[in-house]
Amino acid sequence: MVPVDYSDKQSIKSALSGIDVVISTISSVAIGSQVGIAEAAKEAGVKLFIPSEFGGPTEGVTEGLFGAKARVQDQLKSVGIPYALFYTGPHVDSLWGPYATYTPRLAFDLLLCRFVDLDLRSGKVSVGGDGNKQISFTSRPDIARYLSYVLTHLPAEQLSNRAFKIAGDTKARGYKRYFLNTA
Repeated sequence: MVPVDYSDKQSIKSALSGIDVVISTISSVAIGSQVGIAEAAKEAGVKLFIPSEFGGPTEGVTEGLFGAKARVQDQLKSVGIPYALFYTGPHVDSLWGPYATYTPRLAFDLLLCRFVDLDLRSGKVSVGGDGNKQISFTSRPDIARYLSYVLTHLPAEQLSNRAFKIAGDTKARGYKRYFLNTA
């Protein structure tokens, strides 16, 4: 483990020296700090930057967390570092998990639980809308396996400045468990 001061570009650059790919898993409360990390990564010679995009598609969104993620994408383009975006849908394993303490993540998850109308007493979940729009939940272990697969099986030119979508187990809809759906 290498200690890093994220407010010090030189500290980040030193930590990333010799690294080919940076996968950011920064939480939503610090999403904008990725741009400074990406700038240092570019100077350190990193070949691919993967921002903490894990969730739903953010293109064209201007408000809230997804709007902040979309602004990071715009900034990555201006920095000029090759990047890859991975859209995963909600993380089912963290969405429904128990929480020991109140955190900003818990606040976000509680809002999402309200959105999907989670009733723990009855064991029922209702999702808004008419039920015809598909949504895919993905687990964090599946996301890790998917990233590992993509990063080790696709040539660099197929990764740079691309968006990838991962769906959970959608066998009922005729998809393979992992699919390379590039946007």
